[in-house]
Amino acid sequence: MKPMLNVIFVLSALGLMITSCKKESTSTNAGNTKNVSPLRRDHPAANTNNPYDDYGFYHNILLDAALNDPNIDISHIDTWLPDYMSDNYTTLLPQEYSATVSPTQVSNACFTAIERAGNAEIDDLDLSQAVKDAMSNLNTTLISLSEDSSIVYADVKDEIISWEDDVIASSYFSTSEKQSLLVYSSIYRHSTYYWMDLYPAGRWPWGRVGGADALGGVIGLVGGPVMSWFVSTCFSIVTGMTS
Repeated sequence: MKPMLNVIFVLSALGLMITSCKKESTSTNAGNTKNVSPLRRDHPAANTNNPYDDYGFYHNILLDAALNDPNIDISHIDTWLPDYMSDNYTTLLPQEYSATVSPTQVSNACFTAIERAGNAEIDDLDLSQAVKDAMSNLNTTLISLSEDSSIVYADVKDEIISWEDDVIASSYFSTSEKQSLLVYSSIYRHSTYYWMDLYPAGRWPWGRVGGADALGGVIGLVGGPVMSWFVSTCFSIVTGMTS
């Protein structure tokens, strides 16, 4: 079995059962709650036609909180990040989500994701070849766009939503395959919005980091939305550190 599937086995053991998302607040550290703005529900990255849009939304909530924490330890990110997430996830996520996992589960998921970040590939996913091909096509298109300095976020969002519309309308993919594809695109769309428009320009390559975020989200999907968000966030930050 390929190394990538180690992540899936670890996460599937969590056996999470998650319900629907709703608007909530976030914080940069425990006990310091603030409104989600500029990661509000009506932000420019949203696509209400994607039934899995909350995957990208909460990915950005966790990502923004970690990167803006005043105590972030870049030089020891591999140990700081799991500790940060396990200590603060209850203040970053709605209670109906945070109550489904323990600090140990969160920490273990982050450690596992960090070990795999940078080595994961779409081809290693335990999905049909058609699904992997569709993901690869979107990733290739966006990586190509990221090499054009004149591209703005609206161009990227249009490209992703056009791809999502095709997936939603398709009669070829099964319901579970559509979920994997639309989780992938939701996180990719939200991530690129964050790196292009919210984070200081030019620090990290949004195409590469966005693709890593999206891939991490699909890997974590077997454990439910919460694990998808944690894995994609850890992939994002660690990939950024090595870009």
